[in-house]
Parts: sequence; structure tokens; C-alpha cells
Amino acid sequence: MTARMVSDAISAALPAGYSSKIYPNARKFNDVDPSCDIMISKSDGSLTVIRNEATTDLALAGAGNLVVARVNLGNVDDSDVSSEPTTPELRKILRSGTSKDTRIDYYVIDQFASTTLRGVSYLASTHLPADQRNPAPLHWAGVMACNTTSGKVMDASDNLPFTFPHEAGHVLHDRFHADPTGDPNGATEMMASGGTSAANAVNATKRICDDPIQVTYAQYDPAQPTQGAINTLKVAATKGMRTRGARTLEGW
Repeated sequence: MTARMVSDAISAALPAGYSSKIYPNARKFNDVDPSCDIMISKSDGSLTVIRNEATTDLALAGAGNLVVARVNLGNVDDSDVSSEPTTPELRKILRSGTSKDTRIDYYVIDQFASTTLRGVSYLASTHLPADQRNPAPLHWAGVMACNTTSGKVMDASDNLPFTFPHEAGHVLHDRFHADPTGDPNGATEMMASGGTSAANAVNATKRICDDPIQVTYAQYDPAQPTQGAINTLKVAATKGMRTRGARTLEGW
């Protein structure tokens, strides 16, 4: 059975008074079939809690094959975190709101399990084949931590002022980071890898290059010579944000 077939079977077996929504995920890289999420609620729309889940299916009983997402907003599971929402916990957070495909949605938590992590963004992945692109609301979105080992992030202060703009830049640009060492302009880009500047300064990580100045950025390789392959190229980041993120921007 595929993950979608399993979700359909669970949905069909729900007792009276319960309903479900099924969310097929994008196929990620070496997956033969994509994963699938199912959210179960009471028929009146109120939340329900699942405890002591079990299966008699020997294939599903394997580690990680069937998981119930239990979100701890004080310490969110961020294992294997990247531009892809790989954990059921992160996907549950992104699907908990009222996101739209015409805006960027960010969800603020207390902290990640990796307490150095300030935020993570999920891309439209337009460079990938269609079946590997995240569906809404798993794109144009992200999760931000309020507390990190670097200090407060989302507390309305000037501490770490470039963290949230950096994360939003990933979504708008649909790319990863600027090269801070191999490119002479990379270290001052808002999208520089290795973390943004902790304070504002002339040479802080706050610039968004535009023609004629182009900076080396990383993105998914459209040719995908290997699954998940990334390449680098010179780009005008401002132009990329205006075009690739156009549907989330207000008219000027």
C-alpha cells in the first residue's frame, strides 16, 4: 500500500463522530512514493488527541513508517531540517493556520530542538520537477523561533534584526544562500550563509544585490543529475524576489 492508500484506509475506519483530511506530500528525492499526512478531528471540528496508536501491519510497524505528530511548541522537532518540511511535527504546524497562496505565512514557536536554529523556510521549489514541489501550505511559509542560543529573535527588539528578513528572502527568492567566501559581495548579502549579523552595521548582512551587481547563490539544480542536487550561479537577487515571489507581494 502507498502512503495515500494507508491514509484512505485509516479515514475509512474512523468511528462515528470523527472526520479526517488527507494531505499528500511532494515526492522527495529518493522516495519511491510520497508520504501522506492525515489530520483527524471530531465531526464538530474540535480537536482530538490520539494515544497508544498501534498497527498489526508488519510493514507499517517499522520505525518511522507510521508516526503521530505531537507538537511541543516549546521545543519543536526539527530533525533533518532544510527547505523541506521533513518532520510530521513541522508539517502539522504549517497546516494549523489559515495560510493562503498569495502571502508568506510564518509561525512563531518558543524554540527548536536545535537551540541554535533561529528559523527555517519552505520553498516553492520551482527548480524541481512538478511532483517534487511542496504543495500549499508547505511553501510560501516558515517557522521562526523566539528563543535561541544567540538570544531573542521575534521579540520586537533590534536583536538579530536580519534573521526574519533572511528567512523571508528564501521564500521570495526560491533559493538557498549567497556564497560568503567565494564571492566578494556574498558576505554582506542578507542571504549570506553561516548566519546573519547579530547587529546593524555598514558591513552587516543586509544587502540584496541587483543588476549590474550579481552574487553567487545556491539553488536546486533544475537538471537534477542526482536527487536533490544543488548548483550555484550568479543572480540579481532583487529581480529574483520580484519575479519568483511576485504572487506574495502587494502592487507597488
